[in-house]
Amino acid sequence: MSVPRTDDAVALANGVSREYLLYHRVCPRIIAADGTLVVATAPDALLPDALDDLSVAYRRRVTAEETPRHEVERLIARLTSGIETAVALTHAIEDVQVHPNSRTF
Repeated sequence: MSVPRTDDAVALANGVSREYLLYHRVCPRIIAADGTLVVATAPDALLPDALDDLSVAYRRRVTAEETPRHEVERLIARLTSGIETAVALTHAIEDVQVHPNSRTF
């Protein structure tokens, strides 16, 4: 089934973790023109519970789009990479102690 798409990027919803997506082998992919969340699902995805959970988390209707497992894993990595980077940067900033009279160039 071909789903009309918008240019709306999908961000990771609150309460949805990388581990959850990997375990269920699903990944929110894009918002369709009708507002439906299109979810990439691996052939061995744990459905329908994952789709129900994502529908609640995103407050949208969802539709599954069967996708090769390696592609689902790549999409999960892309979707969650910014979160891991932000966490790493936050920890790095917390670890740096700055003296008010020092200057770093």
